[in-house]
Amino acid sequence: MPLRCIPVGLDVPSIKVRYKNLTIGADVKMGSRALPTLISYTRDAFEVTSKKDQVQYWADSSNPYKFISVPKIAEAFKNSRFGKSLESMCTAPFDKSKSHPLAFPRTRFAVPKWELFKACFSRELTLMNSQEFLYTFRTCQVTFVGIVTWTMFMKTKFNDKDEEYGNLYQSVLFFGLVHMTFNGYFELSLMIARLPVVYKQRGNLFYPRWAWSLATWILGVPYSIVESVIWSCIVYYSVGFAPAPGRFFRYMFLPLMIHQMALGLLRFMASLARNMGYWLSPLTYGQRAISVNEFTATRWMQHSAFGNKTVGQNVLYRFDLPDDDY
Repeated sequence: MPLRCIPVGLDVPSIKVRYKNLTIGADVKMGSRALPTLISYTRDAFEVTSKKDQVQYWADSSNPYKFISVPKIAEAFKNSRFGKSLESMCTAPFDKSKSHPLAFPRTRFAVPKWELFKACFSRELTLMNSQEFLYTFRTCQVTFVGIVTWTMFMKTKFNDKDEEYGNLYQSVLFFGLVHMTFNGYFELSLMIARLPVVYKQRGNLFYPRWAWSLATWILGVPYSIVESVIWSCIVYYSVGFAPAPGRFFRYMFLPLMIHQMALGLLRFMASLARNMGYWLSPLTYGQRAISVNEFTATRWMQHSAFGNKTVGQNVLYRFDLPDDDY
């Protein structure tokens, strides 16, 4: 029927037959085992090539069995139509135009870079929201320190504009500079804790370096703006700096830049010397020596209720310090 309809341009409707609750059973036998598992296949391959077990695979009953070595089996397969077909398939150059467009990667990353940036941005925003208490606490700390600075250097105390009071103004400016620089110090520990995951994801080509760095920097700008505005609004006019609006906005802009510089510098230090900086600091060796000197004393040598070590050894182990007495 299809051969008669196709020449005259008629379409034969396709008929699909579906069976419900159909069970199919089959007996599968491969060598001396029932199922073609990997172990069964391996054992059958050894049996076919061994002199002891090859006889059970002899199919030509009209001729007596004769052992066939592995090179002869391989040569026979190459000369067969299956071997020639496989050889021609492997030697012929592959036509990439016939392959599926998603079969081979043509770019370094699986998705466009803009999508990777948005994904990194969304993840960093989620992490920042999870640390909302930390950022709120730091903002409240800036407010508190600003109020304390205002009460210490209130402008009513500065009536005369001479060198003595100029030194006090310079002290306020320097204190604000130091405060805005080290107020982002908590970024150092956060960055060190996150670096192993960042390096692993970057090495596995989850995203390029700039996508994560740019997203982290952009999300840090609003935090710097909030701290700079709070500090400037509390301190500037209450202390009695130059009242011109232009100088006020310049003063507000400078702590913003200083805070951004400090965040970038601390992140750079965390990524560059997260392990090396520990051993370069003289404080490290001093802490190790003074702790070992105390906790290896006789009074700390009683057996601990936690584990098989002494109390002093457990204390040193808790802080990742050596427990050997030098």
